[in-house]
Amino acid sequence: CNLPKNSFKRTGYTFAGWSLEPEGEVAYGDNTNPNITAVPNNDVVILYAIWKPNKYIVEFNGNGYTSGTTASVSCTYDEPCTLPSNGYTKTGYTFKGWATTNNGSAVYQNNAKVKNLTALNNAVVTFYAKWEPITYTIKFDKNSSEASGTVSSIVCTYDAACTLPSNNFTRVGATFNGWAVTSSSAVKYNNRASVKNLTATPNGTYTLYAHWNVNTYKISYNYNGGSAGSYNPSTAKYGEVITISNPSRSCYSFDGWRISNYDSSYAKYGNSSSSVTSSIGTYTSGKYFKNLTATNNATVTFTASWSYSCSSSRDDDYDYRPSGGGSGSSNRGNSGSSGSNCDTRCKMEKNSRDWHNADENTRKQLENDNKNLMKELPECCGGSCCDRKNDGTIKDSNGKCIYTGVGKTCS
Repeated sequence: CNLPKNSFKRTGYTFAGWSLEPEGEVAYGDNTNPNITAVPNNDVVILYAIWKPNKYIVEFNGNGYTSGTTASVSCTYDEPCTLPSNGYTKTGYTFKGWATTNNGSAVYQNNAKVKNLTALNNAVVTFYAKWEPITYTIKFDKNSSEASGTVSSIVCTYDAACTLPSNNFTRVGATFNGWAVTSSSAVKYNNRASVKNLTATPNGTYTLYAHWNVNTYKISYNYNGGSAGSYNPSTAKYGEVITISNPSRSCYSFDGWRISNYDSSYAKYGNSSSSVTSSIGTYTSGKYFKNLTATNNATVTFTASWSYSCSSSRDDDYDYRPSGGGSGSSNRGNSGSSGSNCDTRCKMEKNSRDWHNADENTRKQLENDNKNLMKELPECCGGSCCDRKNDGTIKDSNGKCIYTGVGKTCS
């Protein structure tokens, strides 16, 4: 007769057949004719169920990985099974273990021993890599020995936005305009920018460098009747040594520059490009300048200051002295005598100055003398005080035109 169909069950095992001995070899299959010939005296034959442990496969899912692979393993029910080392990598993340669902927590670590993950024969169990984003530090470099102040480091998490702090560095003569990724590269991030994933190194440090634009200032000139020299730059950068030539003016000596809107804390001048160390005073006649102002786009103004330059011998030689009867006399032999235009103007200026304190007769003599002296001046044209030589019309200390001493005209 045929054996009945097996109805026994054992978790994690598959029925293999019947044996005449416990733990023996399978002698009879399920629902087969045993054809038993050796029957005991009691006519009872005991058959023992033989069980074969189930085998199952453990597979590994990278769960958002970047690269790599991890081979599956075959496990046997009721036997320890060693998980392999994780072979996956994910940029910016650290492997934390294996989870049983794609969004679950890590349950097993690398090389863990597991057992009885499933009771089903030939089943597949999937483990999912569990990843944790790394953290990194952003440091801030002032990127100049001339800068001062501090900006505190911040800690950021990979794949999460991170807001840069406000810049607290300052640098005289320069303007901060953002953060660069190297000390010499262009601006990559603005102040308080949102950044992300600057480095994928766990606990790494990423440095951002302050980027400075050196301030540029403007220079304007008031030559005050004079003419510009060879070098008169209209702009300069902070820290740059610039050359400014002295101006010139016919019949005048240059006393120096009167400089306005300069920054007294930083502005310097000198007579050598390698030694620009002197502080600027009321009048400055240096040729080399630097750091006139630290303010971007500010304007510094140079105003020329002049002294009228007369020949002392010719000037002192002209002196009217009233004599008896109210008439005046002069030790000048000829009012039209030869001499430079500057000397002629000096004499006319002196006549005009003396005219204000002279008696009536002397005044007439001074007026007549200036009319004769006027003929020596090429700029006396058209019956008025013109400026043919571009060196300015001349007035005395009372504001009177000196060409006639009184009449404010050349005729």
